[in-house]
Amino acid sequence: MKTKHFLKIILLIIVLATVTSCAPDGVSDKTYGFFYGIWHGICLPFAIVGKIFKMDVGIYAVSNSGTWYWVGYLLGFLIIGGSGAAGKKRR
Repeated sequence: MKTKHFLKIILLIIVLATVTSCAPDGVSDKTYGFFYGIWHGICLPFAIVGKIFKMDVGIYAVSNSGTWYWVGYLLGFLIIGGSGAAGKKRR
């Protein structure tokens, strides 16, 4: 039983490390647009976990295209983080 629990924790750490690697890092010459905004929004919850553990991950791309990046970012976050209330059943 303990081995199974330990393996689940190791798998969770590997998944979190992999997913936080998709977060933006530093300032680059590339300008990020709408679709990168969606991707960075999806990665946001995992990037926050990485920030808690002092990993060097970005929360958003500094060199973004402006409004469309942020619209995509919000949409990406809503895809992964905002759908939790949709699964609740009312009695």
